[in-house]
Amino acid sequence: MKRKHFLILLSILFLISIISFAFYLRAQDLARYRAEIRERGAWGKAQAQARVDLSKMLAAAALEAKQNDVALLLAVEAFNVEDTYESRQALLSLAQKNNAAQIGKLLAHDDWVFNLAMSPDGKTLATAGKDNFVYLWDIKTQKQIAKLKHTDWVNGVAFSADGKLLAAGTHDAVLTIWDTAAQKKIFEINEAHDSVIFNLAFAPEGKTLVSVSRDKTVRRWDAVSGKQIGDPLTDHTDWVLSVAYSPNGKLFVTGGDKTVRLWDAKTLTSIPLKGHSLFIHGVAVSPDSSLIASASRDKTARVWDAASGKQIFQLDHPDWAMAVAFSPDGKMLATTSRDRLVRLWDVKNGKLIGELKGHTDWVDGVAFSVDGDTLISGARDKTVRLWNGSPRVWKESACKIAKRELTNEEWTQYLGDEARHSICKG
Repeated sequence: MKRKHFLILLSILFLISIISFAFYLRAQDLARYRAEIRERGAWGKAQAQARVDLSKMLAAAALEAKQNDVALLLAVEAFNVEDTYESRQALLSLAQKNNAAQIGKLLAHDDWVFNLAMSPDGKTLATAGKDNFVYLWDIKTQKQIAKLKHTDWVNGVAFSADGKLLAAGTHDAVLTIWDTAAQKKIFEINEAHDSVIFNLAFAPEGKTLVSVSRDKTVRRWDAVSGKQIGDPLTDHTDWVLSVAYSPNGKLFVTGGDKTVRLWDAKTLTSIPLKGHSLFIHGVAVSPDSSLIASASRDKTARVWDAASGKQIFQLDHPDWAMAVAFSPDGKMLATTSRDRLVRLWDVKNGKLIGELKGHTDWVDGVAFSVDGDTLISGARDKTVRLWNGSPRVWKESACKIAKRELTNEEWTQYLGDEARHSICKG
């Protein structure tokens, strides 16, 4: 081999060696980088788990503390550290213990309260009762705005998406649509069903109304013209007691004859969700439209996956479960019962957060305010009650009652070497 060719070959081999070494170094760097990422990820997970563990420990300490103000502060700090089921449970338990769960005054009807609905802007509450009236209330001042008279018991009430319309269904099968601003009837449809109208729901587009009845049918209405849309839907085999529309408008849900049915809003085909053994009084759809909740005379409420139709949780009650409502953030489910209680459940794990006590008869209706801070319930004791309905307001009320911070000694006892800070002002 000539010297020139030998030098060229040697140069090529040298260049290949340099490139290979560079790739080796790069591979080493990538391996180290990936190891660091894994280590940081593991560290991050460990830190997150440590926060969860601390939150649970503080929540347990709050429920065991003998000194009320210390208990309140520990519950607040438990939630500050991490929003856990245990921290919510401690906050609500202490709110009940300190008479800080119920707020404002009782809103009274002259007879049983069957149903209620919040306006989309969060300003107006509509309540429906056996006294033949729908009452409109200013939710902020809790003052009555109007009394809308009907021909019989009002079982169901619903606002349109823009809040301009209010629909009501009565025991004598009359469907009425009201102009909420003028508080005047737009339509009054006699014999809208062949029997009692139990409930109603507007589609998110605000023009389509769905009603359900003892006559075993589901009917759709044009809320602008007042005309029925298509033929009655007859998939149910017995009374249909409840209806709710999904926020995304793709489906609506009905419940009655031991079956929850998911209806495709376009094709109007329904899928039965089977599991309940008695009539279903209430249904609801989660804010993200992924979950369905139902309440039944079989003493259970159930949570279902809207996509698969599979049951996720069974929430046991000591008596009939009457109504269900998801909180606006989708983290909690409120249920009511014939046992006079309102219950709050953790949607993530299906565990009971707490019970709201105050009603003296069946609780038929429940709803959250638009911001989620207030929970509203209506009962056959002729009252509507307002409750602190979110951890944020439970925290605020706890701090107002405690009126102080933990002392240095208390901090050390419960939080050890955690960096000291203000619990209520932080």
